[in-house]
Amino acid sequence: GHSTTLICLGAFILWIGFLAFNGGSELKVSGGSVYTVGVVIVNTIMANVGGGLTVLAIVYVREKRVSLLGSVNGTLGGMVAICAGCNVVEPWAALVIGVVAGATYYVWSNLMLHFKIDDPVDAVAVHLGCGFWGMLARPIFEKDGIIYSFSEAAWKRFGMNLGGELVIIAWTAGLCFPMFYALKRAGLLRVDEATELEGLDLKKHGEISYPVESNVVANVLILDSSELPDE
Repeated sequence: GHSTTLICLGAFILWIGFLAFNGGSELKVSGGSVYTVGVVIVNTIMANVGGGLTVLAIVYVREKRVSLLGSVNGTLGGMVAICAGCNVVEPWAALVIGVVAGATYYVWSNLMLHFKIDDPVDAVAVHLGCGFWGMLARPIFEKDGIIYSFSEAAWKRFGMNLGGELVIIAWTAGLCFPMFYALKRAGLLRVDEATELEGLDLKKHGEISYPVESNVVANVLILDSSELPDE
């Protein structure tokens, strides 16, 4: 969180990784697979763009500012959402999926803050929120999906995906809640407040990640030395 430059670099690496992740899932680039891989790559990029621009627009309209970090996570949310249907939807549908994913990310991110749940990298908003939407989006937008045929088979696929997601959530919560509750009761879930303020790097490793001296040197370039605090 201390460097937006490194965050953006990480996002670019993830973008390339998603292209390989989705496109590489075809396992070959020969014969008819060439077309499929091409569609997957285009759809992944379209969802990426839709998610990033949507968060950019929402933050600008609501907060009158341009959020770099929000846009980065919006692009990741778009790519997460398109994973389920990247090979079976049209590029326009991938863009729509990305746009909805961007809005979904924004809502989930603010819900986490509202309920004071610690998630510094917005992993829940990006992966749970946008991933949940992406699973529902496939049976809606795939070429024989709900918006094309409104058939019973398409609705069955929608129901199966929704049911599968609920089962995953129940399974995960059923395993994790007792474990984390036991850790909390044992006093092992969080460090004490003093350690939290001091920093885990110093407590656990005997070193600090960001020495105060580096900040002082930077401040000297701006402030007169007489204005620096005694500490």
